[in-house]
Amino acid sequence: MKWRDHLPNECPPDDAMPTNGIVYRLADRTNFSEKDFLSYREMYPDRDFDGVPECVACGLSVFTEIAGIERLLRRVPGKNRSKSHKVKKVIEGKLTPKHGKMKNTPSNTHNSHHTWWIPVDEEPWRVFRLIELPEDRTS
Repeated sequence: MKWRDHLPNECPPDDAMPTNGIVYRLADRTNFSEKDFLSYREMYPDRDFDGVPECVACGLSVFTEIAGIERLLRRVPGKNRSKSHKVKKVIEGKLTPKHGKMKNTPSNTHNSHHTWWIPVDEEPWRVFRLIELPEDRTS
């Protein structure tokens, strides 16, 4: 598998597993696109991510359980939620091994948090769909 150019040599790590199954992620808009599948390193090439391993900064955050997304959305509840989180959309994707590799990287948000590394020439936004969560599960 050929990996995106911004990944360091040790990335994805040897213990990352082939992608397989349903994952959840936040997107900025209902018409999500390639822009919603950029790593923090791609979005902020000069930023110091304060203790986050470079390989993780070069991957994407996904959750293998919907509870992880729900908890992320509840972290800053209701009207106090930042504008950026208020407008985020929940998307669900069905990944197969051709979509890359991922590793469980539990976060303070949820244990189902994974970091996902996408190979060159994959268009992951094509296997995702918008889903709606009941309001009481996110506020």
